[in-house]
Amino acid sequence: MSVYVPYRMKGNIENFSKIDNEFLAGKGYTKHNGQIAAIYCNGKYQKRRDFKMNEVLNNIYTRRSIRKFTEKDVPKELVDEIVKAGTFAPSGKNMQTYRFFIMQKQESILALQEIVAKGMENPSYTFYGPKALVIVTCNKEDVNGVEDGSCALENMMLAAHSLGLGSCWINQLKYCGDKPEVAAYLDKIGLPKGRRVVGMLALGYAADEGTGHPRADGLVTYLD
Repeated sequence: MSVYVPYRMKGNIENFSKIDNEFLAGKGYTKHNGQIAAIYCNGKYQKRRDFKMNEVLNNIYTRRSIRKFTEKDVPKELVDEIVKAGTFAPSGKNMQTYRFFIMQKQESILALQEIVAKGMENPSYTFYGPKALVIVTCNKEDVNGVEDGSCALENMMLAAHSLGLGSCWINQLKYCGDKPEVAAYLDKIGLPKGRRVVGMLALGYAADEGTGHPRADGLVTYLD
């Protein structure tokens, strides 16, 4: 049985991920007036409006990076839930090397933004105006620390989306975090010595939908 999983963009099925080339070329879907009208699933065609998307996959396919947030504050309870999802990320040998540092005060977020702007030598640098910021770190000696922290960031982005919040993974502190002025500031605000910054997560209520991008060709190869 060959099944196609819909790729959703702004609520519409615009493409299908391919599991079987011959099936796609044959009867994987039907069209009406040039639009996908039905897909073949569980031995029969189902109208697009009747197709039940798996909740987890739908969350993955519809998440977008958000770079513009509203002025609405994010309740601490939601931030707690999002970070909790991060702590449930997989980690090498279950070492749980990730550490999470949360900012919700706007003056603290803006102060860190200014420090990172100096570290990047970019006066116009911005965190996009989030209402909460999560810094994910690991110890420099952790062999799988960056990988573990990256899994945690993905978990948090998906959790945020599922709770009606927007998010954006921000990398620049990773690049400039060891510069003396930046490192001194991170020491001052309480990040541990010997740290490696994996990334930051900007959180807030989305002011726009973000942009969906088609997947590039040639990303997947099946090996015999």
